[in-house]
Amino acid sequence: MFSDPIFQDSEVVDYGDANTSKSTIDKKSRNSRSAYLPLPADPPTSEDELVIQCIEERASRFQGHAPQYNMENLQVVKY
Repeated sequence: MFSDPIFQDSEVVDYGDANTSKSTIDKKSRNSRSAYLPLPADPPTSEDELVIQCIEERASRFQGHAPQYNMENLQVVKY
């Protein structure tokens, strides 16, 4: 099976259990892997960073030109 080092098992928080204080991995409710993309350098120093910056700029415009520094790192999920 292909392994990508930046992806990790997605976490699910069980809010219905008062004894659960942190995320748990539960494959019954979610079977996916996710990764947070790093913030690009300013100015971007690689093609990957240029792509991430382009997506962030488009997301900013889509939200009415929300400041990019207010946005969280992009997250990608594989199902």
